[in-house]
Amino acid sequence: MAILRELGQSEARCDVWDVNDREAKLLLATLNRLEGQDLPIRRAALIHELLGDMHLVDLAGLLPETDKQLEELHSLLEFPAEEIAALLEAEAEESEKTLPQVISFVVTPDQAETIAQAIELASDGTPGRDRKARGLTNLAKGFLETRATNRPVAS
Repeated sequence: MAILRELGQSEARCDVWDVNDREAKLLLATLNRLEGQDLPIRRAALIHELLGDMHLVDLAGLLPETDKQLEELHSLLEFPAEEIAALLEAEAEESEKTLPQVISFVVTPDQAETIAQAIELASDGTPGRDRKARGLTNLAKGFLETRATNRPVAS
């Protein structure tokens, strides 16, 4: 009922079929293809279950896939899913480290003018869309180097 409420419906049509587990799996394998999209790993698991009850050639005669397509789908189960997921997660984390970041802060008009002039001078004049980022980075590096050598910083 919760799903119906989420969909804004109060009732749904239900057809009850008297079938055994094997027939239910076959119906699931065929009817789910009528609308929406399969999740390959779940379809592979369903194919695996069906292959426990019947031969590949017989199953291919009942489903829209060929026997070769069923073999390829079934082979998805041989991939170490947890290892692949861990690799993908590590790759995503690594790519986040290299993505540009937006830094923003609020300043007065006078401060903005001063900052813009300093960034332009510190950018070393090299053209490019990251000129301001290079300038700000050069200013920050210069500040840090000055602090590291304990020289007084002008304010």
